[in-house]
Amino acid sequence: MIMKFKILHEIRGRLRIHILTQYSQDDFDRLYCALNANRVIKRCKVYPATNDLMIEYMCGRKEALALLCQTNPNTVTVPEHALTSVAAARELKRQYISRLVGKVAARYFRRWFIPKYIRIAILAVKAARYIWKALK
Repeated sequence: MIMKFKILHEIRGRLRIHILTQYSQDDFDRLYCALNANRVIKRCKVYPATNDLMIEYMCGRKEALALLCQTNPNTVTVPEHALTSVAAARELKRQYISRLVGKVAARYFRRWFIPKYIRIAILAVKAARYIWKALK
């Protein structure tokens, strides 16, 4: 089966494509590992949310497009440890973004709904512990 895609943006040595077939997250992981393992592909990034793929290649444009057409995430065999590391990195990034959004939301909640003088008092109480340690 040939992977169907549309070229969104192209400069010398780099392609950004939109994959017309809907793939799962596991399929994108397999595609990422297979393309990064290839010698002619310098770097590959997948964007599963938008069904896009960006590759930087070191060969000619025709060879890169032929490689993309031949690569099918459903038939590619990738070592299990490679898929595990990609999935672990994705999960770590998801957790980091989740914590970051929580911290930003908490900051703006405090800023909008807690009066300034109460925020200053809370800050002073939290800082007292460190001031006390410094004075000892």
